[in-house]
Amino acid sequence: MRIMYNSYSDRPPLVSIIFTFSVLFCLIFIILYPIVLMSIPSPQDENLGKYISENKDAKISIPKSRHYLCVVVPYRDRWAQLSVFVPYLSEFLSNQLTRHSIYIINQADRYRFNRGALINVGFLYGHPDCDYFALHDIDLLPNSPLIEYIYPNSSGPIHLTAPKYHPFYNFDSYFGGVTLIRREHFERANGFSNKFWGWGLEDDEFRLRITEKGLNISMLSLPLNRKNAFIHISVPNAKGSRDSKNWLESARRKRDRHYGYRDVQLSSLPRITTLSVENYNYIQVDVKLSCNVTSTPWCMSEAYL
Repeated sequence: MRIMYNSYSDRPPLVSIIFTFSVLFCLIFIILYPIVLMSIPSPQDENLGKYISENKDAKISIPKSRHYLCVVVPYRDRWAQLSVFVPYLSEFLSNQLTRHSIYIINQADRYRFNRGALINVGFLYGHPDCDYFALHDIDLLPNSPLIEYIYPNSSGPIHLTAPKYHPFYNFDSYFGGVTLIRREHFERANGFSNKFWGWGLEDDEFRLRITEKGLNISMLSLPLNRKNAFIHISVPNAKGSRDSKNWLESARRKRDRHYGYRDVQLSSLPRITTLSVENYNYIQVDVKLSCNVTSTPWCMSEAYL
């Protein structure tokens, strides 16, 4: 015989108890669920590494690719090096599970090479999702998987080619080669000065900008040295991208405390093209810089002086 229950009161006591607890459990879950979610750290949380180290038994996997790296390479007339650089570094970063894009900032005008201005252009036109940048010379390649292109911490940039690792430059104040820097730190320092046309000094100025903003420059502590940390891509009889003659040296050495990445001047809009070498893509940004020959006459090549 089948028994029919017409109302809640007609149900057996056990069924009523189970039904009541089910309703209460659902209500408690609805109320507490948002609070539980707020207590779980976001993948973008700066303290996530600390959370994991304090909960070693927790099975949490954080991919290295949660940050996005823009590699910015100032460039002119170095195809022999570029054809080696792009495939090698692309493979190297992919092996480290590093999300990245390579930007070759090609100076297409007739002025002297301006590394600082080209890096500023790369910062402005790099992918908006990039939260950190590798300011990278095209003739240097990492030679060990121990060299990691990691996201810098809040204290400041990482100088990958610190003097103890650079193949040639070993003076303490050297700050060129390859540097990793967070987007907000580049902005805080106002990027590079745009007045350093020709060889050198732009990285010295940038180092001062970094330290004056209270940021620290760190380096990786590795069992490597100048002979095995980085490879220098040497190309016989390569056309130099920067002349070594320093015109008006005293004027060039004056600090630029006012202008930076927002003030880089172009004579026309850049041309941005996606290209590839051996099926490895890179973005080439062809730029023609603009120069005020009254304030910085040393921007002109020797032929025009």
